[in-house]
Amino acid sequence: TGRQGIWLGAKRFTDAPFSVDMDGNMLLQSTVSSAKLLIDAVNSRIVVYDENGVARVLLGRHDGGF
Repeated sequence: TGRQGIWLGAKRFTDAPFSVDMDGNMLLQSTVSSAKLLIDAVNSRIVVYDENGVARVLLGRHDGGF
């Protein structure tokens, strides 16, 4: 299935509340809500998403419409 990375808390990479992909991007998701914190190594930024999947906070480089 290709290279994914490491993950904890689920049987599949895409369902895990904690994962780090092969590019060094780290995703932390609440187990209580669907709020997420993405540490995006590729784009040099940190993004905080609310429980609806809407990006609310961006720290770092901004490319495009956020």
